[in-house]
Amino acid sequence: MILWITTATESLIKTAAKEIYVYGIIMMKTLIILIIALLIPSAAFTQGIVETIIVPTISNNRDFFGRSTDIDGDMAIVGAPGLTTATAHLFQRTAGTWSVVESFPRSSPDGDFGFSAAIDGERFIVGAPRGDSDVSGSMQETGTAHIFERQADGTYQEIIITADDRAINDQFGVSVAIDGDRVIVGASDDDDSQIGSGSAYIFERQSDGSWIQVQKLTAGNPSVNAFYGGAVGLSGDRAIVGADFAIDSNGNQIGTAYIYERQSDGSWDETIITAAGTPSFINFGTGVDIDGDRAVVGARDGRNASDVESGSLYIYDRQSAGIWNETIINASDGANNDDFGISVALEGDMIIVGAHFDGDTNSGSAYLYQRDPDGSYDETKITASIAAANAQFGISVGISGSRVISGAWGGNTSVFGQAYIYEFQDAGFGMCFMDEVCGDNVDNNGNGQIDEACI
Repeated sequence: MILWITTATESLIKTAAKEIYVYGIIMMKTLIILIIALLIPSAAFTQGIVETIIVPTISNNRDFFGRSTDIDGDMAIVGAPGLTTATAHLFQRTAGTWSVVESFPRSSPDGDFGFSAAIDGERFIVGAPRGDSDVSGSMQETGTAHIFERQADGTYQEIIITADDRAINDQFGVSVAIDGDRVIVGASDDDDSQIGSGSAYIFERQSDGSWIQVQKLTAGNPSVNAFYGGAVGLSGDRAIVGADFAIDSNGNQIGTAYIYERQSDGSWDETIITAAGTPSFINFGTGVDIDGDRAVVGARDGRNASDVESGSLYIYDRQSAGIWNETIINASDGANNDDFGISVALEGDMIIVGAHFDGDTNSGSAYLYQRDPDGSYDETKITASIAAANAQFGISVGISGSRVISGAWGGNTSVFGQAYIYEFQDAGFGMCFMDEVCGDNVDNNGNGQIDEACI
């Protein structure tokens, strides 16, 4: 079943946004140097928000530390798909401090290991889109994905998965997502339908601990070089796939997102989504995510009300009839070529959006949105305390409860490759994440909950 959506209903967006510009006052004079990273807890630079900076001990402009990031509770994963030191770094928060658990180097000859990463509980997945699925060399650069599962002794077992119909240069692993016993892996250059039309693969964990491919997804309306699978998201029995270079029947590059729902027979029904009015050349589908009845799609070249190509965020809420209603958001201070929407992450009523080219020097930023009961969204802007030129803060983002993470894989000769974790601890700046006075049995932030999620 294919349902095509091109119309939408738009909700009010609050443009009187509250902005947070991180100014990086160092809180601890003694820095803890770890095997692979330097963690710098910054002061509460604005009321109720704390920044932790994760920096490699050896800055190397070939490491690309921060290209991929994700967070789940007290665990975070950061990918560094460097040409010589491709690695994924696992971090854990203990007693208020983030520290490295382990670094997972690529299993040679897997290329670009760490280009994508996602975490869920005690499992995480890392993509290597240039990975070799056959060490003999006959299947070079087909792409691989690596699932890591925590064992009883605290170690992590690695399971490598590949597409059943893998082919050279498919880019399997360019994007990944995980939810429980299911993962989805994008292969944006797969030629299954047309040249470079792309695909995505769903794997499920079996009772013996193995992972098997249960579904290959392709676009119901494939087009050449659509980059389908360049971004993926997963939530229970629903998945979303972005194809930001997809073209329509008239040859216009409109970009498309595809939402899939698993049926009782194991098949996956497809809903095709395009931006309202189907504007051309906005790269709709650059970033995607889904959580229950809500999905988000980034369009890094979307236009705001002033027709500036700053980027756009499209939010889709599923209605009882199965229709996905659309809300459009643009950054309140969007400027040309910010790439707002290059990365997105969603959890409940909270959305974080990366804009890695924001700022005169491409230092980058991220925008946090909270949905109000009336359907509008409050905006909070975050910039890094170390706003290095060409850092591209916002190239990757993740969200979990009261915490968000953003990668900054660029930089300069003095600062290169970082990740930032932010913890929101009260509602003093309009974001009702947590009760601002923990343990007093009072609903201080007025959100109907008492002492929720105190840390």
